[in-house]
Amino acid sequence: MILKKTLKTRAQHFEFFALALDETTDITNTAQPAIFIRGVTSDFKIQEDLLSVEPKHGTTHVEDLFEKLLLAMRKFNLPVEKLGVLKTDGAPAMVGSRKGLSALVKKNDQS
Repeated sequence: MILKKTLKTRAQHFEFFALALDETTDITNTAQPAIFIRGVTSDFKIQEDLLSVEPKHGTTHVEDLFEKLLLAMRKFNLPVEKLGVLKTDGAPAMVGSRKGLSALVKKNDQS
């Protein structure tokens, strides 16, 4: 809990941040999307951390990953407009220009 609070405090000072999302499935067939953050403060200090691991049972669709990403961003008060880069593991569902995770994030930022 202390680590979460510390990261939340640091994240509020980020001028911009990048997120990386990597999904893997464990031996119990549970998807484990891990979200990493790299933020930059106004004095150019860089902070890198594991932001969240959000287990997901059964199949994972891009919409599920999108919801997990938004949930993690809400937990840490990370505004979408400060998101500079979103990196994924390169799976087609993640990078599709119309229906991929990146497209959903862009669409959410515009609404």
